Formats: sequence, C-alpha cells, structure tokens
Amino acid sequence: MSQQINKKIRYCEYPPRTIVFPIFVLTIFILMIIDLRNRNATQLTIHLNRSKSILIRCLIYCYQKEKIMLPVDEKEARDVQIVAKSLHVIDKATDFSDFVTIDVEDCGAAFRFFLPLLATTEGKWRLTGTQRNLSRPIKPLIDSLLEVGAGISVDEWTSGEGDKQNSSTSPLALSSIRITGKPLHAEKMRIDCSQSSQFASALLLSSKKLGLQKLEISPTPPPSCNYIRMTEKIIENMDNGEFKYAEIEADWSAALFWYCYVALNPNISCFLPNLKNNSLQGDRIVATWFEQFGVTSQFEERGVKLVNKLTSKQVDEFIGGKVNLFANFDLRNNPDTAPLLAVFAVCAGITLTLTGIQNLNSKESRRTDILVRELSSFAKMEYSEKKGFLKIIPHTCPKNRHLKSKSHNDHRIIMAFSLFALDNTVEFDEVGSVNKSYPSFLNDLSMTDLLSH
Repeated sequence: MSQQINKKIRYCEYPPRTIVFPIFVLTIFILMIIDLRNRNATQLTIHLNRSKSILIRCLIYCYQKEKIMLPVDEKEARDVQIVAKSLHVIDKATDFSDFVTIDVEDCGAAFRFFLPLLATTEGKWRLTGTQRNLSRPIKPLIDSLLEVGAGISVDEWTSGEGDKQNSSTSPLALSSIRITGKPLHAEKMRIDCSQSSQFASALLLSSKKLGLQKLEISPTPPPSCNYIRMTEKIIENMDNGEFKYAEIEADWSAALFWYCYVALNPNISCFLPNLKNNSLQGDRIVATWFEQFGVTSQFEERGVKLVNKLTSKQVDEFIGGKVNLFANFDLRNNPDTAPLLAVFAVCAGITLTLTGIQNLNSKESRRTDILVRELSSFAKMEYSEKKGFLKIIPHTCPKNRHLKSKSHNDHRIIMAFSLFALDNTVEFDEVGSVNKSYPSFLNDLSMTDLLSH
C-alpha cells in the first residue's frame, strides 16, 4: 500500500517497533513527499518537543533519589518513553527468581544511565537493547563500577553485526549485561570519558545511591563536556528545589533543522516557542553559528524568532557558487550537529571544516562514514577518523533529481538528508527512526504546509 503526498521528499515507511508515534507514521509502506521550497510562506511557528536530554536526566535522577516517577506525555521523544517504561518495570519488579529484563532498545543514554542505577538497586537485572546499541562503547563504565564492587557480568562477547558496525570503538558486541543490584558505597570514583561523556553523567545521576563525593573524569576536558555540565546543573537545581519539570525547554538539537531551513529560504522566518537564550543545552550555540549565514535569533520571553537578513539574490549567489563561503566548526562538544551541518554545507555551497568528531562513528549509526559516502557525489570529502577531521568542498548542488537515501535507523541522518528536498525528490527506506528525538518532525512539516496530505 502506498500513498503519495506533494512532490519533494518521499518517505517509504516500515512498521515501527517502538512506543508512541503519530498515527500517519504507523501506516505500512507510506510514501510521503514534501515540498520544502515553500516561497509563499512568510512566518512559521514550530512547536518543538521538550529536550530529551534534560527529560531523561530528570526522570532517572528523581527516581533514584526519591523513587518518584515523573509524568511523561505521550508526545515526548521515543527515547524519553523508553526510559519511562523501563523505570516502571524496575519499580514494579518483585520476583527475582530469574533476571528481570530491562530492554532499552536503541536508547544509548538509557543503556549507560541505567547501568549504575541497576547496580545500586537490589534485584537481579538483565540490561539489553538493539544490536547497534549493545555494540556502542560501555566497557569503561562497567570497569569503573566493578572497581567499587558492583555485581556486573557480561553474558557473552560475540563478534557479530555490532562488531562490523562499530569495530573501531567496540571490537566485540555484547548480547546483554547481567547485574545483581546491591548497596554500594564509593565516595570517590574515576571514569574515562574519551569515548562518551555519558559515562560521567551516568555515575553522577546515581551519585546519591553511590554516596559519591568526588568523580575524577579523564581526559580533561572530556568530549561533550557540556552534557556533563548539564547533568551537574540539573542535579544541583533539583536538590535545591529550583527545577521546574513542567517548564523544561524545547530541544535545541531539533531547532538546528529550522536554522538550516531559514538560512536556505530568506523569505521565511520561523518562531520556535520555549527555546531559551540562557539554556542548559550546549547546542544553543547553533544560534551563534548561523549568524554568519545571515540568520539572526530574536529572543523573547516565549521563544526565539529566526530571521534571515540576506536577500534571495544573496542566498542564490552563494548557493550557486558566485560567492565563496567558508566555515569552521569545532564539534567536540556538539557532535550531534554534524549530519545537518554537513548536508547544509552541500545545499548552500559552503566549504565546511568540522573537527572534534572522533566519536561520531559510535553514534546510532556510523555517521561520519555515511556522510563521506553519501555526499561524495556532490562534494570533495577530506576525512581523517583518527584526527576527527572532515572537510567538505561542494562542487555540485543536486537539483531536480530523485535521490534515494537509507535512514540507517538514525534520526539525525533522516533530518539531515531531508534538506536535499529543497530542490529534489528524496526517498527514504523508513522514517520511524526520527521519533527517537523529534517525534513531531513530519507533523511539524505538515502543519506548516511543508508537507501536505
């Protein structure tokens, strides 16, 4: 069964396997086509979902501190739903004649954050997830907990599909982790965060049950250290009673798509409610980055309005290569922005240099490899995984083409390659993965006439 909608992006959707989705995403083999070059629109209002990074930290810290289950709206990101569901399983578990399974599916944050929580929660637990998730880095966190007496054992290490997907960071893939939870006391711990800042955040979120007073983090500074600062600030505010769960801000990572869109569409402005200038989220930096592309961020009490100061002629000149633009971004603290920035550079004809992306291949997909492979038809790609360096020199901006793209089950790959629909038809094999962080992505496009049924 198929259905065609408008004329620019075509999504081939397969049945989702997870929790809550917009009703149209549930349709098997839906074809959806989006016209992103909507020149008639003047101002869009996009209600982004709340930050999943903040929500997940709040849910876990509140539960481990006071065993309180914070409410979760069904419209929140799928990762948030997975964490809430898993906490309910933990909270209701009473029969430990066998190990209770906690399946975090493809949620990497839950995989790391639940490990110390379960290690300090009495019971017998089996922590598992998708093969890709199980192949992502976790061993330094296991080792750190073992040093303080945690009852953790790995079911088995096998060379399998996860090994092929992530051989550079995890030579062997887990099938699951078995944890015998018990009281632990560790005033001082150390953790190597060279592969993921989430290792430190995981220990901090369980600091009350661990009795943790001092955490030694290496290297200094660790990659994505802004996420560690976010965790520390959330804990501080919740301990002081200053944190208002109902007022958690919108997701700056999701906002990046609309910054790219406005930069490429000077006749359109976009209002994003509930985004804060003084944000806990490190990806707020995109507002500063996009000033060089003509996009100003007009902050007000209710949110931020994106306005492109460039004229259509100016934008067309740099897209057409008449004006050479260069940009350099250090993504050591903002690696999730890489896919959108890379595709935006090709669409805008901007020579872009990205550094600090050493760990990008250990995300939901091998993102750097995918970008290099998929964008090489439109740009010269200079890449060193060891140095965490990627330079994109566009030579062709695709127009009026039918492009086929795999999602690689990666929400950020879907959002990034959707930008090509400005001047092309883009077909994906599935789009359910976008619900991981931005469940209203397709719905937002529909409500703003970017996607019409």
